[in-house]
Amino acid sequence: MAIQLIKKWSFNRKLNQKRLRNRDTVFDTVSKSYKIGIFYTSHNLEDDKAIHALKEKLSGFNYYVRTLAYVDRGGQELSGYVRSYNRSKVSWDEIPLESYVDEFISTRFDLLICPIVQLEAHHRYIISLTNAEIKAGIDSGRKNDLFDLMIDVNSEIDTVQAIDLLYRQIQLILH
Repeated sequence: MAIQLIKKWSFNRKLNQKRLRNRDTVFDTVSKSYKIGIFYTSHNLEDDKAIHALKEKLSGFNYYVRTLAYVDRGGQELSGYVRSYNRSKVSWDEIPLESYVDEFISTRFDLLICPIVQLEAHHRYIISLTNAEIKAGIDSGRKNDLFDLMIDVNSEIDTVQAIDLLYRQIQLILH
């Protein structure tokens, strides 16, 4: 019990400190109309392929797209086209330790897409600190103030289905 309280206190302290010194990283996006971030959990290679297909679709509209994945497959890494972190790169108080996570957080996005069905503390940390005009995600049923646009789902869905549902909704925003 006491360990959980210390863990929660440490998590909230680091989250608030990071919010205070959140910086904006500028990338050269000449001729790009929107900057879009995609943050997801990869359970299998199909999730990676679906995200890559979404990235290709959005890049086809001349949008700047950056991805970040949490790999939920033990020690297995992704196939190379997505930056990622895994459980070994998350501290005891659920703060991601990978430098690429800090780069992702500090990028100013127009839209952040999060097809994550089950949010964990390290997901909430990244989503809440990411600088985005609009944050789109899945309604997990719990009180959630992380997203501006949420897709309500009645049954269990996987990442591929979540991507499809979110893409249909964000098309209204982007076009």
